[in-house]
Amino acid sequence: MRDGALLPGFTALTIVISSNLQTSLNNCLAGNSISSTDYAALAPTDVQSLEDSCQNGTTYAIPICPICTKSAVYTRVCNTDLPPDIQGARGKSSHLLGIMAYTIEDCIGACDNYNQQQVWSERQYLDGTGEGMWCYSVTWFPDMSEQYESTGGNCWLKNDTLASLSDARTVDGAVSAILLSDAVYS
Repeated sequence: MRDGALLPGFTALTIVISSNLQTSLNNCLAGNSISSTDYAALAPTDVQSLEDSCQNGTTYAIPICPICTKSAVYTRVCNTDLPPDIQGARGKSSHLLGIMAYTIEDCIGACDNYNQQQVWSERQYLDGTGEGMWCYSVTWFPDMSEQYESTGGNCWLKNDTLASLSDARTVDGAVSAILLSDAVYS
């Protein structure tokens, strides 16, 4: 962060923390012992919920590389989980990877990094058919501590999109993002 501004593409983030951690933070702040140069993110178990002001159809563009003119564009779908093990647009969908992400933008960024790794490395993550396995969508859940304790991740990278959004599950607060075109990586 420079001059107190948020990084481009990021919105404000609200974190709800446990009462024990709040007491520790208040004691720390009262003693002015926080360094402005060192920062440690809260542990996932200490973050009860995250907020995102999701608006359906909002797009998020990630440049493919610093000097490229192409961007990967994802569109958001609010209060929606794209569940695994159903018929997707490209076959049977599944989770590629579950991680912890403090924002939906971090989750989308992980999907994009996964795809860029496919392009920039000479190896392919094979799905058994000889074709590379790509990240086409993500689902991010705001209840971080609960997700961490129950599944180990609140951001799920997925190898497909749904054949129809009517196949999606409604989950309050969940945000999914779908890659609009994978041609950008070719």
